[in-house]
Amino acid sequence: MEKDFFVVINNCANLLLLVVFIYITFLSIKNKNILLLKLLSVYTGIAIVINLLNELNYYKIIEVKIIYGWIFFSFIHLGILLWVIEQEISKVLKLLKIKFFFWVSILVQFLFCLFDLVKKTYYSATFSNLIIIGFSILFYFILFKGSVLINLKNHVGFILINGIFLSTCLILPIILFGKHIKVSMNSSDYFLVASIGPFASILLYSFFLKTAACIRKSII
Repeated sequence: MEKDFFVVINNCANLLLLVVFIYITFLSIKNKNILLLKLLSVYTGIAIVINLLNELNYYKIIEVKIIYGWIFFSFIHLGILLWVIEQEISKVLKLLKIKFFFWVSILVQFLFCLFDLVKKTYYSATFSNLIIIGFSILFYFILFKGSVLINLKNHVGFILINGIFLSTCLILPIILFGKHIKVSMNSSDYFLVASIGPFASILLYSFFLKTAACIRKSII
């Protein structure tokens, strides 16, 4: 029963991902000067390809080493989402140190990805999510401590970072303790806990959709 619930949530996440990809790609084609739309289109497009390969591999339709795909995606995940946060921090407060830490984080993530490729591990996923949470907290601190007044309800960056932060906080414990959870729980409980993963994806994609809708509204 719990496995069926996991499958349903996972399928819902994949379906929403497809819808978001189509919608954002359509908007990015119509508004070629908006870089954020292009990056979100690339992100969701790569996520679709990785998920498709994962499903094909799971059902033995094709045999691929999906770990390479997930390691590649962890690099894209950090690069795009961290860029979003860094850009929003820079709008509120001009700090050269922020760009420096951004590029250092990208470099360290690249090294983690190389290590994961050799050792068949997933340390890059842990690092990327920890860094994203750290940058998000810094964004909130600077935003609410600053003197710049903005309409948060329709602020595209704020909306998107909320989704990034909440979904990352949800998925991080699964990434950190996934192996321990798998061996310490029975199958039913494990699939129930593992459902947090696709639920976090649904949350992130929903905020992608909200962000794209706000951008569309602002350019009409």
